[in-house]
Amino acid sequence: MNTEQEQTQQSWWLSLFTLRRIISQGSYVPAVDGVRAIAIICVLLDHACSRVLRRVTDIYPFAMDGAIYNWFNFGGTGVLLFFTLSGYILHAGIRRAIERDGKLKGSFLKKYFLRRLTRLEPPYLILLTVIFVFLSVTGYSSGFGANSATQVTSLINSYWASFFYVHQAVFNQAPMINPPLWSLEIEVQFYIIAPAISLVLYALFARWTKKAIGIAILLAAVWVGFFYSMTAFPIINQVFLIIRFLPVFFVGIIFGEISSRNLLQMRPQTADFLAWTGLLTILAIQLFDVHTWYLELIFILPAHYFILNGAIHGGGFKRLLSVNGIATFGGMCYSIYLIHLPAMEFIASPVGRLLRGAPFELYLPVQIVLMICLAMVPSLIYYVLIERPCMNPSWPQDLYNFAFRKRIVKST
Repeated sequence: MNTEQEQTQQSWWLSLFTLRRIISQGSYVPAVDGVRAIAIICVLLDHACSRVLRRVTDIYPFAMDGAIYNWFNFGGTGVLLFFTLSGYILHAGIRRAIERDGKLKGSFLKKYFLRRLTRLEPPYLILLTVIFVFLSVTGYSSGFGANSATQVTSLINSYWASFFYVHQAVFNQAPMINPPLWSLEIEVQFYIIAPAISLVLYALFARWTKKAIGIAILLAAVWVGFFYSMTAFPIINQVFLIIRFLPVFFVGIIFGEISSRNLLQMRPQTADFLAWTGLLTILAIQLFDVHTWYLELIFILPAHYFILNGAIHGGGFKRLLSVNGIATFGGMCYSIYLIHLPAMEFIASPVGRLLRGAPFELYLPVQIVLMICLAMVPSLIYYVLIERPCMNPSWPQDLYNFAFRKRIVKST
C-alpha cells in the first residue's frame, strides 16, 4: 500500500473518533451547534420525564399531575428552536448562491436537493427501517406510547407514510414507529419551498432594506393570524402543517438577512442580555403553559431572533455555546433526535425499577438523568457510524470507488 493510500485509510479511521460535525460549505460556527444543544436538551427533558411519569402512577398516584410535567414539558420549545435554525442555515447557503451567481441556477438547486438525499435521508431511512423490522418481528410494544391506544392504521402503512414524510398529512397523527419524526415532515416541506422564500426575502432586503424589516414582521403577523383563523379548514392544517410554523422559519431567514447586511447592530453585552432574556422567555411561556397567537407573535418569535443574535454576535453567551462539549453535543442532535425516544421506550421499564419507592423528589430527577444518559449511548454510536460519514458530500462516490476498486483488485 502506498503512502497516499495509507494516509487516506488512517484519516478515515481517525474520522470515526472525531465527533465534530463535517461542514460542506461555509465555515464552522460552534455557537450554532450550541443553540442546537439547547433545543435537543429541551426535547430530551420532555420525553424522559413523560416516559418516567407514565410508568409510576401505581406508586406515585400524583405523578401525572400536569403541574409536575410542565416543569419538563419543553419538547415543543426545542422543536420550534430547531425550525428557526433551519431557516437561518438553509437561507445562508441559498444566499451565498444568489450572491455568487446573481440568481438561483439549476445546478445549485440540483446540488441543494441532492445534498438532502445524501446527508439526511440515509440516517433517517436506515433507522426507520430498523425499528419497523424490529417491531414487526418481535411485536414489541411498551404499552405506554402516546399513540398506543389511538393507532389509526397498520404498522406497514405507517412505515410507508413515514418513509415519504406524509404520515401527518395522511393520518393526522404523529408517526407510530417513531413519533418525533412528525417535525421532520415539516422540515421536508420547508426544505422544498425554502429556495423560493429565500429568494423573495433576499430581493426585498436588497431593494428596500429598511422597509423589508417591517414587511417581514407584518408577514409574520399575518401568517400567525391566518393559521389561527384556519380552524374552519382543518384539512389544510393537516396536509400543509408547514403553514403553522412558517413564521418560526422566517425568523431564521430574517435574522440571516439582517446579520449579513450589518443592520440592527448592537454591543455584545446587549446581545447577551437579550439572548438570555429570550431563552428565559420561551422557557417561561412553556412552563406556565400559556399559548395564544399574540404571545407567539410578541414574545416567541423575537425571543428566537435574540437567541440567534446572541449566538452569532454575543459575548459571553456566544462563548458559552461555543464550549467544545456543548457544541459537539449539539452537532449530534440529528442522531439524538432520531434515536432517543425508541431507546427511552425500550429502557424505561427496567430503569424505572431503580429507586422505586424512594421519595418522589429524588426518584424523578435521578430517573430523568439516567434515561437521558443511557439514550445517549446508541445515539453516539449511530452518529459516529451512520450520520457523520454522511456529512461528507462525496461519500456516495467514495463508497462506490471503494467497493469497485476492491473488486478490481481481487479480480486481478
